[in-house]
Amino acid sequence: MKIPYVRYIFAFLLLLHFNYCGAVDYYVGKSGSDSYSGSKLKPFLHIQYAVDMLQAGDTVYVMKGVYAERIKFHVSGTLNNPIRLMSYANDSVIIDGATIQWQDKEGGLVECIGQEYISLYGLQIRNASSAAIFVENARHIRIENIHTHNSYSSGIGVWNSQHVVLNANEISLACNDGGEECVSIAHSNDVNITHNNVHHNGPDTLGGEGKIYTVFYVDPDEKDLNNPLADALKAKKFDRKKVNSVAIINLAATWIPNVILETMLKKKQEKFPDTMYVKDKKKVLVNTWKLADDNSDILIFDKKGKLIYKKLGKVSDAEIKEVIALIEQHM
Repeated sequence: MKIPYVRYIFAFLLLLHFNYCGAVDYYVGKSGSDSYSGSKLKPFLHIQYAVDMLQAGDTVYVMKGVYAERIKFHVSGTLNNPIRLMSYANDSVIIDGATIQWQDKEGGLVECIGQEYISLYGLQIRNASSAAIFVENARHIRIENIHTHNSYSSGIGVWNSQHVVLNANEISLACNDGGEECVSIAHSNDVNITHNNVHHNGPDTLGGEGKIYTVFYVDPDEKDLNNPLADALKAKKFDRKKVNSVAIINLAATWIPNVILETMLKKKQEKFPDTMYVKDKKKVLVNTWKLADDNSDILIFDKKGKLIYKKLGKVSDAEIKEVIALIEQHM
């Protein structure tokens, strides 16, 4: 008769075990020590020390202060247990790289390379010797309410990654005499960029503001309309430090199912791997830039971001030559 109670006790012990092994909140503060427990009352001193403790589902809360560190993630979260690095109670948290130098000027002051399900929220990242935030070969990364300031290259750089959200960030004084763009997205899929404020970029000695951009704004139903121009640009093999192409997909202009759209997009990326692909889900640019809907539109911007060419619809063979000559003229 006592056996059922044994089962209940065993179930209770299992419950305690899973609660104990659940997500952990770590705290970092300027009054802390890495010999402490990392609790709210006994915070760690260094952000990286706390990040090195993380497992899926854990969160690092950083309290007010300036932290002279370079942060690198080493583990991933999961769909139901993401990893988070964020300011505590909206404190002013600054990660400052002014005294941190790295010789190759690659990567970022905050780095996520090869991880999944990582979220950054409410931090200030400044004085980076390369990018402020660098994401590469990563998936399901969320960067929100971050302010980057004075980065040698990009404020935020995303390379070879998938399912990334950049929302409500402020990027100032990026590309401060370094390469890339203020926000760089390359060889990546499903990157959602919303409500970001990019301003007061640095000089264009090497930066993205010194590049010429050809923008294809495309209704998926007209995806091949201006392939001859894309082929001509690819054949010219322009230096990607000087000339880039961006394809913006007007998703709201088609009834094609998402599964088929993803297949179509993958084929395009395989054919034109150096083109950056962006999804416009609400026809934002149709209204903002006065573009033709249900079409394939071409825009070219010079090194300073000035519109120097605009064509709504198919570009003729003669116009393709004109576009190539225009790009070469402004390089």
